[in-house]
Amino acid sequence: MNVFIQFNLYLETQTGHILKSIQSGNAKEFLSLKTYLASHGIHHRLIYPHLHEKNDSIECKHRHIVDMSLSLLVGASLPLKFWGEPFSSIVHIIKNFST
Repeated sequence: MNVFIQFNLYLETQTGHILKSIQSGNAKEFLSLKTYLASHGIHHRLIYPHLHEKNDSIECKHRHIVDMSLSLLVGASLPLKFWGEPFSSIVHIIKNFST
């Protein structure tokens, strides 16, 4: 729980963006954040459990981000401790340049 709160504070102070919603399964770590999310106006969407056909696009996009980011790390011969930079870059590229 503290990690998510720290991430949310980091996001707001470093980027100026406010988290509006998150999407997850019924994982207990997110359910314990229910009060925090509600008090900060963050909408928590739940994915459909056991209905993979409903979650395919989410899982496919996640796999695409992970594969591309790890490819950047390997291509640059960087250790895994630098994982954040290529992940941020790939998400930025997908968000701003995909059609």
